[in-house]
Amino acid sequence: MGIASLFSWIDLSDVIAGISAIIAIFSYLEGRKLRMGQSRAFLYMDMMQIESDIYVVIRNIGHSPAFDISITVNKPFSNRFENLKLIPPTVSYRYLLLSRKEANQYPKEVIFSVKYRDAYSKSSYRNECYHFTLADYLKYHIGYDAESNSYDIKKTY
Repeated sequence: MGIASLFSWIDLSDVIAGISAIIAIFSYLEGRKLRMGQSRAFLYMDMMQIESDIYVVIRNIGHSPAFDISITVNKPFSNRFENLKLIPPTVSYRYLLLSRKEANQYPKEVIFSVKYRDAYSKSSYRNECYHFTLADYLKYHIGYDAESNSYDIKKTY
């Protein structure tokens, strides 16, 4: 049985159909992975200074709710996010971490650990760690000017 007899029973259209099926399966799997990545919950944490106070902000910038949230912070900072269990998409929460007057009583670095799940990770948690250096947030004095509906930013040193 030679190569010629092997090709006699394989039609070119069968080969093309087989290759097309393989490409379709790979395209489907890649598209599914891309859709899942775009519709996941994604929690983003930042700090912001308003007047002479420093706030911690957590926001869900993803497209699905984050739930079973656990947020921890290094000592001696207080954690007012400890009872937060659900953050819908585009929603943010903030709390006062400390005022400028208290800043020299605290460590120079604040570390938040965030653990959460979303609709696509029901059996496993997503873990994020955020490191903030307080000096970076104390460099400026930021005040809101209601007349111009904008923030004034002045360097403090």
